[in-house]
Amino acid sequence: MISSYVRDIRTLPADLLTGWQTAGLAGVKTQFTARTLHRAFLKLHYLVIEQDLSAVRRLRPPEGVVIEQSDGERRRLDPILTSHNRESFDARIAAGRTCLFAHRGGRPLGYTWISDRVDPEIELLPLALPGDAAYLWALFVTRSERGRGIGSALTSARLAAAKALGFRLGWRAVSPANRPSMRTVEKTGADRIVGEVKITKILGRLYSREVPYGDQPVLRVTR
Repeated sequence: MISSYVRDIRTLPADLLTGWQTAGLAGVKTQFTARTLHRAFLKLHYLVIEQDLSAVRRLRPPEGVVIEQSDGERRRLDPILTSHNRESFDARIAAGRTCLFAHRGGRPLGYTWISDRVDPEIELLPLALPGDAAYLWALFVTRSERGRGIGSALTSARLAAAKALGFRLGWRAVSPANRPSMRTVEKTGADRIVGEVKITKILGRLYSREVPYGDQPVLRVTR
């Protein structure tokens, strides 16, 4: 425990800078609260959304942007990763997860992940994933490239990649308060909301509750 606090203090300046460069004030806030407030208390709420991968809507990335699967070499993404992100990246690759990333001329612009199973130690979320579903998560695009279609293109690419891996369904967890993510869900053809997950962390202990919905109508986002 003490060593983690020492590491947080040592890496905070560089991670605050990376947070600012990639996500602006929100990125700075994320890095700071993760080391302070969220160590004591954290409350999260996600909608669990299912998509039929046979009906994927393919969206082209913006001109000059290339989306490809990582070969496990983290170095190509290091410029947009904080120290915590780098540790997480290595753990996810070691656990067999698939990373897709977007770049322009080799400069990283964003990334996302595909998982064939959900492990709270890796995916940070307790979720009963069906055997024919892939978990699609951790979509990130740098601040300077947002609003240009890269997030939607990454979302579309991971749906196609999950289908190519043999999955029939794609599951993702989206905060209803995250309007850009909710709009991206709609653009790429969400089928239904299958449930919700509520998570509370108090002094390092995680409490979670998954609520299945059954059939729900196609997701619609009010702009």
